[in-house]
Amino acid sequence: MTMSKACFDCPRNLTDCFRPHCITGDGVERALLSVNRQLSGPGIHVCEGDTVIAEVHNFMEMGEGTSVHWHGMHQVGTQHMDGVSMVTQCPINAHSSFTYRFAASPAGTHYWHSHSGLQRSEGIFGPLVVRQVADPHAGLYDTDQPEHTLLLSDCGLRHRVRVISNAILNCPFVLSVANHSLLVIATDGAPVVPIEVDSLIIYAGERFDFVLTADRPPGNYLLMVAGLADCDSRFTMARQSAIVSYAGIDETPLQGAGNPAYSDMLGRPGGRQLNPFNRAPDANHIDVTSLRTPAGWAPADQLTVDGPVDAKFYLAFDFEVVNNSRYHHPAYYPISAVRKSDGHLYTPQINNVALHMPPAPLLYQFDDVLQSHICNNTDFDPSLETEFKACHHALRLGVNKTVELVLIDKGFTFDASHPFHLHGHYFRVIGMEKLGKNVSVAEVKRRDSAGLLRRNLDRPVMKDTVIVPDGGYTIGMGLLLLVGDAASWSAGVPANFPRCGSWKGPGPDRRWQQRELRLAETHRLHMTALGLAAAGAVLLAALLSVFLTRRFGLRSNPVQNIETVSEAVSYGSLKAPQLTF
Repeated sequence: MTMSKACFDCPRNLTDCFRPHCITGDGVERALLSVNRQLSGPGIHVCEGDTVIAEVHNFMEMGEGTSVHWHGMHQVGTQHMDGVSMVTQCPINAHSSFTYRFAASPAGTHYWHSHSGLQRSEGIFGPLVVRQVADPHAGLYDTDQPEHTLLLSDCGLRHRVRVISNAILNCPFVLSVANHSLLVIATDGAPVVPIEVDSLIIYAGERFDFVLTADRPPGNYLLMVAGLADCDSRFTMARQSAIVSYAGIDETPLQGAGNPAYSDMLGRPGGRQLNPFNRAPDANHIDVTSLRTPAGWAPADQLTVDGPVDAKFYLAFDFEVVNNSRYHHPAYYPISAVRKSDGHLYTPQINNVALHMPPAPLLYQFDDVLQSHICNNTDFDPSLETEFKACHHALRLGVNKTVELVLIDKGFTFDASHPFHLHGHYFRVIGMEKLGKNVSVAEVKRRDSAGLLRRNLDRPVMKDTVIVPDGGYTIGMGLLLLVGDAASWSAGVPANFPRCGSWKGPGPDRRWQQRELRLAETHRLHMTALGLAAAGAVLLAALLSVFLTRRFGLRSNPVQNIETVSEAVSYGSLKAPQLTF
């Protein structure tokens, strides 16, 4: 809890705000999940090539599992350390631990966060900064301090500032510093040809590095952040500010308004803005396709891609009006008959297919997953587009193939821009365009066939997270990537790596064959949510015991007669004591 009893008389007594276990947040009480009693979690600052060893202990109650994704790390040869439950590992169960060990690469501004449910929005996140010896932009700044890392969830010197967005909802942030410009030098850890802007917009999972030059009259200036989309003036008007104080200056007065209105925090009128929200670029609104990679720079694990691509995929997404079996029953309460205020829920889908996570990690338990449950949209009848379809949605690719993805935000349901993050790779953003309020897949394909989709192959920016404008496209995630290489697939998971998945019992117990018990049918239970408290489960078990005793004369066996199956499922901990957080 922020501002908990550990904070005593904070903020009236500022000394209390620095007591052990006191998490101030923004000064408002709020329940949260903390890592090492911090918000954000502890920052990890290392050098490129260092080995990071992080031991994660899950002390969350109620059996809640977790995993930690190292956002921006390419995990070459250590894909099993990427931290995605049921794709690269089993969840870290409550009261167990897991040790991550990987090489810090590539260099740049990254972060770590939970990859389970909404845990990262509740506090399980922190910065991960990988510095390099030969920074191509080292001559542009004088300081690069850990405290200059802004995680959003001296006079005359130039300061490198690293900004990370941990947003989990539809809430892009506008960032600016009063009376100062921002010299953007990197995004998602990859350097760019420096570009000067007055403000920038950052979407969930993105990172930007900029140089802030303290060349204004000595004083105090506001660093301002304001939310857009679901956080704009129609809804919460989310905003926050901090003071950029020149050395030797008292806390007051501030240069400009000390408590600016929301409308004054959206960037200087007429100023240049990078990464605009849902609008076509122009002289003052610059999208990321205008950024360029410095000549001669390429990440060590990324090969140069020349010539035509081997495969192209069109991936169209939207919130679809379908009877998702988790939310709507086509006969009892179809989506068409439910008012929005009563739980009318749209279903986010890609190519009209919803993702169901597999029961075991695909990376190393592929054979434990039913192959018939792995699919993509080509496995379905196109005439069934309006019916709900779900599977372990996958694209089938060959190793060492160059792939282009065209991401399309159809934009029919909401006016929202969606970010996409690619694990383990950079990609080249070669095209992005907002075509209108909404767009069909057929229209994008028609334009592509006619050569009307704009592509830039002249040193395009390298990113791992990108926005797709509503009613528009980002080519291949504006993406070109080389899938697989011999080195990246050579290392397997450790022999004692945790395994997980479904388990069925050994069959009927012969001790009960004499009972005249008959079941009309076998019921398969699908658990979608745990709405009962543990006390309710205990009460239900007690009532069932009474019923069986009175109806059939059955009584509980002594504990020593219960047989256990030792070979069930391994949920053990993989331990190494070097670093704990």
